[in-house]
Amino acid sequence: MKRLLICAAIPHEFKYIRRNLSPKELQSSTAGRAFTAQTASAEITLLQTGIGIHNAESSIESLLKEVHPDLIISLGFGGALQEGVAAGELVRASKIIFLRSRTNGASSLKTTDISLPKANLTGIFGSSISFREGCIVTLENPMTKQEIRNVLPGNIPFPVCDMETFALATIAARSHLPFVAVRAISDTSDQEISQEVFDIIDSSGKTSYARLLVSLLKKP
Repeated sequence: MKRLLICAAIPHEFKYIRRNLSPKELQSSTAGRAFTAQTASAEITLLQTGIGIHNAESSIESLLKEVHPDLIISLGFGGALQEGVAAGELVRASKIIFLRSRTNGASSLKTTDISLPKANLTGIFGSSISFREGCIVTLENPMTKQEIRNVLPGNIPFPVCDMETFALATIAARSHLPFVAVRAISDTSDQEISQEVFDIIDSSGKTSYARLLVSLLKKP
């Protein structure tokens, strides 16, 4: 029986999986929250990593001390950085880039040398779902899309930004585990996620009512 580890940053990204599987929460020592479920063909562990590369790294490192998957899958939402990709489309990563912020406000690029497998996703997602091959650009800190485009090479196919995948892919490669990353487009290339959204959520992706109150007081 195949053992799958499915990672996502926030609860909403697991919404339909949890609804279909009815998983049970694991009492584990991981930095994130972990759940387990079983189907006829697979043992599935769901890991809610929290937002950001550091949360993703610490949560998956902790969990891999307790579970031993055959495949790691990273799921979630991502923002399109190029025209021609519509909201709701699925992009499967053939390459991952880490965009690291410098202390002086400039940015530098670090590309992975991880070879992502050409996994057959039909058995996981079904034959009716189609994917684009693209590149996931993992951000160290929130940036505007124009800031990202200013430093990206021009030959990247269908780039999509997120804040976790690079860490997950790096640890999967270090652990000699196959890795697949898929992002559903939540916002197109001309749409920005407002900074206010980041201001009112905590690192796990949940609304912080204390932060919400502060935000409302600053901008009623």
